[in-house]
Amino acid sequence: MRKVLLSILLILGSVSANSLTDGLKAYKSGDKNKASKLWEIACNKGDFGACFNLGIMYGKGDGVKQDKQKALNYYIKVCNDGYEKACYHSGVLFSEGDGIKQNKRKALEFYTKSCDFGNGKSCYNLAFLYDDGDGVKINKQKALQLYSKACMSGEIKGCYNSGLMYDNGIGVKQNKIKAIELYTKACEGEIPRGCNDVGVIYQQGDGVNQDNKKAKKFFGKACNKGIKLGCENFKNLSKQSID
Repeated sequence: MRKVLLSILLILGSVSANSLTDGLKAYKSGDKNKASKLWEIACNKGDFGACFNLGIMYGKGDGVKQDKQKALNYYIKVCNDGYEKACYHSGVLFSEGDGIKQNKRKALEFYTKSCDFGNGKSCYNLAFLYDDGDGVKINKQKALQLYSKACMSGEIKGCYNSGLMYDNGIGVKQNKIKAIELYTKACEGEIPRGCNDVGVIYQQGDGVNQDNKKAKKFFGKACNKGIKLGCENFKNLSKQSID
C-alpha cells in the first residue's frame, strides 16, 4: 500500500485556543520544539486538533524524535472521540506495520470507523483490503460498495476501481454504461487512464452504441494527460477514420 503524505492540521477555536494557536505560530516560524510543547498542553486539555498535530509530528519525526507508537497513541486518543482523520492514520499505521506491530484486523477496525465518518481515503483502503483479501476474506461485493462510497466522498481512485468492476462484471452484473460514468469521473479527476478506458468501450461498442468519434475524443484526452496508450489508440483510430 502506498505511503500516505501526512500534513499538519491547522484547526482554530477550541478549549485551549491559545496553546493551539501559539503552537501553530511557533511551528510556522520553525520552532517545532516549542510547538510540540504547546500542543502537548492543548492536547492534555482535550483539544483533538493539538493531539492530531502531535501525532503527525511524531509519525514523521518532524521537530521531535520519530516515534510511530507515540503517534499512534495520539491518533487513537482522538479517533475514539470521533475524529475521522485520526482513525484513518491509525489504520495506515496498523496496515503498514511501520514502527509498530502490523495488525490487519486493527487496520480494518480503524478504517471502518473512519469510513463510517465519511473519510473517502479510509473507504478506499478498506475496499482494497476486501478486494484483495488482505487480512480479511475476499468479498468483491463489499469491495464495490466501499469503492463506490469512496468515490462519492471524493476519492477518485474509488471511482476508477468501481468502474473497473462494472466494466468487467466483478462483484456485480456487468454494466458498461455505469463503467463509462465512473471512468469519466476518474478521467476528469487525477486518473487519466480512465479517459482511455472510456475510449476503449466506445470503440468496441461493447454494451453501448459503437462510436469512434467519442472514442477518439477520450483517447485524445488520455494522450493529452500523458497516457501513452491513449496516444497510440488515438493514432490508430485516426488512421481508420476521415473524421
